[in-house]
Amino acid sequence: MTKIELNKLNRIGNRIFTNPTLGKSFKPSRINMISGNTLRGFHLINKLKPGSSKILDKFHETHYEDIFNALKKIKSEKDLKIFSEKYRNILLNLLRKNIKHEQLKSFNKTRKVLDLYFEHLVALDSRFTKTEREKLSGLLFLPLDSWIIKNDFVFSSSERKELKLNMNYTFSCIRTLEHYYEIQNYLKENLKGLEHRIYFDLFWKSQYKNTNAKNLIELHFRKIK
Repeated sequence: MTKIELNKLNRIGNRIFTNPTLGKSFKPSRINMISGNTLRGFHLINKLKPGSSKILDKFHETHYEDIFNALKKIKSEKDLKIFSEKYRNILLNLLRKNIKHEQLKSFNKTRKVLDLYFEHLVALDSRFTKTEREKLSGLLFLPLDSWIIKNDFVFSSSERKELKLNMNYTFSCIRTLEHYYEIQNYLKENLKGLEHRIYFDLFWKSQYKNTNAKNLIELHFRKIK
């Protein structure tokens, strides 16, 4: 990728993650933050009881403001790790009530949900200042799934081999905390010209081609030509 192309990607990343155009007093809904496809991988114990979508709705309703306020106070990646694990355990305990426990053994299966949640909250809640977004964009962990793993800009074939990834991996194949952080640390140290690790998410379904998007919702839903 040329320097001109990388500069363009960084401009898109800055516009989406640090300086988005949002309505006054805008807060993202849960549906804005986590897609149905991500939640379909959680299989129910009892089909008559709430599934992952309803559970996440309750999580959103109960914890959104606390998460928003805590994110404003995050100062380091260490802070974000501690914070993320706290809320992963809260979500995990909620899911255990009606999601098959075998489905919850993969670390990244629940962590991807939270990484998406935090990413969207930071990028879409209009109460964050530009300065706060710039700080958090440099700390956020990249949601890891098959689209990201298979992208040859994010990971070359040799990098996938080094990180024990393969082209058949889904997000649940990253099963341990150690493997997850090995990948995240590698991405942070190998930004390949991008300003922040979270900017790799522009390669999810080639969203970077939506060059006119002014915020993360528009980036997701405008047609790619």
